[in-house]
Amino acid sequence: MPSLIPLGRFMHAVAKYIVCEAEESLARGKLPPLGTPVYTKDARRVGVLADIIGPVNKPFIIVKAEASPELEHGQTLYYRRVTRRRRGRQGKVGGRARGRGVRSRARRRGGKFGKTTPRSTR
Repeated sequence: MPSLIPLGRFMHAVAKYIVCEAEESLARGKLPPLGTPVYTKDARRVGVLADIIGPVNKPFIIVKAEASPELEHGQTLYYRRVTRRRRGRQGKVGGRARGRGVRSRARRRGGKFGKTTPRSTR
């Protein structure tokens, strides 16, 4: 299982939300995606990352708590790096991709775009 990466320091809890001040390394680098699980140092799950607000150089992190948090002011919260699987090509039916457009569909059916009519001369 991957190790825990520091996310931020606990500042305040309101209802089911926790406000954290982001770590300096996160403020300069890449922030984790929304929905990432958040943990304490002893790997107890606290909630999920709900939002990132504030200035770019010193962001605040909003965590949606799963239960009433028992955290102390300044306590560090952590996350695990989530690896997302890439999905294959979507919408492929019978070896052909869908969504070829109106014109090609009309041509296949002998519609407006498929017929050629001689132009009248004046």
